[in-house]
Amino acid sequence: MYDKLDYNIESYEYDDLETNIAWDNLICDLTSEILNKFIDADWDKLYEEIPKKSIIWKKRFNDCIPETSKDENRIKALLLLLNTDDPELFSDALSKLDGYDFSDYENSVQLYEKAERMLPKLENEYYKYVIKNFLEKKNSRTR
Repeated sequence: MYDKLDYNIESYEYDDLETNIAWDNLICDLTSEILNKFIDADWDKLYEEIPKKSIIWKKRFNDCIPETSKDENRIKALLLLLNTDDPELFSDALSKLDGYDFSDYENSVQLYEKAERMLPKLENEYYKYVIKNFLEKKNSRTR
Protein backbone atom coordinates (compact mmCIF):
# COMPACT_ATOMS: atom_id res chain seq x y z
CA MET A 1 0.00 0.00 0.00
CA TYR A 2 2.91 2.36 0.65
CA ASP A 3 3.86 2.25 -3.03
CA LYS A 4 0.31 3.24 -4.03
CA LEU A 5 0.32 6.14 -1.58
CA ASP A 6 3.73 7.26 -2.80
CA TYR A 7 2.63 7.02 -6.44
CA ASN A 8 -0.48 9.14 -5.80
CA ILE A 9 1.46 11.82 -3.99
CA GLU A 10 4.36 11.86 -6.46
CA SER A 11 1.89 12.21 -9.34
CA TYR A 12 0.60 15.41 -7.73
CA GLU A 13 3.90 16.72 -6.44
CA TYR A 14 3.49 20.05 -8.20
CA ASP A 15 2.42 23.37 -6.78
CA ASP A 16 0.24 24.86 -9.48
CA LEU A 17 -3.46 25.72 -9.52
CA GLU A 18 -4.61 22.81 -11.67
CA THR A 19 -2.73 20.23 -9.61
CA ASN A 20 -3.92 21.75 -6.32
CA ILE A 21 -7.55 21.64 -7.47
CA ALA A 22 -7.28 18.00 -8.57
CA TRP A 23 -5.53 17.11 -5.31
CA ASP A 24 -8.11 18.87 -3.14
CA ASN A 25 -11.15 17.61 -5.05
CA LEU A 26 -10.35 13.93 -5.42
CA ILE A 27 -6.84 12.59 -5.07
CA CYS A 28 -6.33 13.52 -1.41
CA ASP A 29 -9.41 11.53 -0.39
CA LEU A 30 -8.32 8.53 -2.45
CA THR A 31 -4.86 8.70 -0.92
CA SER A 32 -6.35 8.92 2.58
CA GLU A 33 -8.24 5.71 1.86
CA ILE A 34 -4.96 4.03 0.93
CA LEU A 35 -3.43 5.24 4.18
CA ASN A 36 -6.32 3.61 6.06
CA LYS A 37 -5.27 0.24 4.61
CA PHE A 38 -1.67 0.44 5.80
CA ILE A 39 -0.17 -2.49 7.67
CA ASP A 40 2.91 -2.34 9.89
CA ALA A 41 5.32 -2.89 6.98
CA ASP A 42 3.78 0.08 5.13
CA TRP A 43 4.16 2.32 8.16
CA ASP A 44 7.78 1.24 8.60
CA LYS A 45 8.50 2.07 4.95
CA LEU A 46 6.77 5.43 5.34
CA TYR A 47 8.81 6.32 8.43
CA GLU A 48 11.97 5.45 6.53
CA GLU A 49 11.01 7.47 3.44
CA ILE A 50 9.48 10.65 4.92
CA PRO A 51 12.83 12.34 5.64
CA LYS A 52 13.87 11.84 1.99
CA LYS A 53 10.74 13.41 0.49
CA SER A 54 10.26 16.92 -0.87
CA ILE A 55 8.36 19.61 1.01
CA ILE A 56 5.46 19.37 -1.44
CA TRP A 57 5.29 15.59 -0.98
CA LYS A 58 5.27 16.05 2.80
CA LYS A 59 2.53 18.70 2.58
CA ARG A 60 0.41 16.41 0.39
CA PHE A 61 0.92 13.55 2.84
CA ASN A 62 -0.03 15.81 5.75
CA ASP A 63 -3.27 16.65 3.89
CA CYS A 64 -4.18 12.95 3.98
CA ILE A 65 -4.18 12.75 7.77
CA PRO A 66 -7.48 13.69 9.44
CA GLU A 67 -7.46 16.52 11.98
CA THR A 68 -8.78 14.30 14.74
CA SER A 69 -6.52 11.31 14.22
CA LYS A 70 -5.30 9.74 17.45
CA ASP A 71 -3.76 6.72 15.71
CA GLU A 72 -0.22 6.20 17.00
CA ASN A 73 1.14 5.50 13.50
CA ARG A 74 -0.28 8.76 12.18
CA ILE A 75 1.01 10.65 15.21
CA LYS A 76 4.50 9.23 14.64
CA ALA A 77 4.31 10.28 10.97
CA LEU A 78 3.22 13.80 11.96
CA LEU A 79 6.09 14.03 14.42
CA LEU A 80 8.46 13.14 11.56
CA LEU A 81 6.92 15.94 9.49
CA LEU A 82 7.85 18.38 12.25
CA ASN A 83 11.51 17.81 11.32
CA THR A 84 11.33 20.57 8.74
CA ASP A 85 12.52 24.12 8.25
CA ASP A 86 9.41 24.93 6.23
CA PRO A 87 7.22 27.06 8.53
CA GLU A 88 3.97 26.18 6.74
CA LEU A 89 4.54 22.42 6.87
CA PHE A 90 5.61 22.73 10.50
CA SER A 91 2.43 24.65 11.37
CA ASP A 92 0.17 22.31 9.39
CA ALA A 93 1.59 19.18 11.03
CA LEU A 94 1.49 20.83 14.44
CA SER A 95 -2.17 21.76 13.97
CA LYS A 96 -3.02 18.09 13.41
CA LEU A 97 -1.37 17.32 16.74
CA ASP A 98 -3.42 19.94 18.58
CA GLY A 99 -4.84 17.64 21.26
CA TYR A 100 -1.63 15.69 21.72
CA ASP A 101 0.26 16.00 25.02
CA PHE A 102 3.92 16.67 24.21
CA SER A 103 5.16 16.50 27.81
CA ASP A 104 6.18 12.84 27.31
CA TYR A 105 7.70 13.41 23.88
CA GLU A 106 11.46 12.87 24.17
CA ASN A 107 12.28 15.96 22.09
CA SER A 108 9.61 18.23 23.56
CA VAL A 109 12.05 20.96 24.64
CA GLN A 110 13.53 21.15 21.14
CA LEU A 111 10.04 21.13 19.63
CA TYR A 112 8.95 24.13 21.72
CA GLU A 113 12.18 25.96 20.88
CA LYS A 114 11.65 25.26 17.20
CA ALA A 115 8.08 26.59 17.41
CA GLU A 116 9.40 29.80 18.96
CA ARG A 117 11.98 30.13 16.15
CA MET A 118 9.36 29.48 13.46
CA LEU A 119 6.90 32.09 14.69
CA PRO A 120 8.72 35.18 13.34
CA LYS A 121 9.14 33.49 9.93
CA LEU A 122 5.40 33.21 9.38
CA GLU A 123 3.38 35.75 7.47
CA ASN A 124 0.08 33.88 7.40
CA GLU A 125 -2.09 34.64 10.45
CA TYR A 126 -3.51 31.12 10.63
CA TYR A 127 -0.04 29.59 10.87
CA LYS A 128 0.93 32.15 13.52
CA TYR A 129 -2.21 31.26 15.48
CA VAL A 130 -1.37 27.53 15.38
CA ILE A 131 2.11 28.07 16.80
CA LYS A 132 0.98 30.62 19.38
CA ASN A 133 -1.74 28.22 20.52
CA PHE A 134 0.82 25.41 20.81
CA LEU A 135 3.16 27.61 22.86
CA GLU A 136 0.32 28.81 25.10
CA LYS A 137 -0.58 25.21 25.92
CA LYS A 138 3.03 24.58 26.87
CA ASN A 139 3.05 27.63 29.12
CA SER A 140 -0.24 26.61 30.78
CA ARG A 141 1.23 23.19 31.61
CA THR A 142 4.30 24.72 33.26
CA ARG A 143 2.36 27.02 35.55
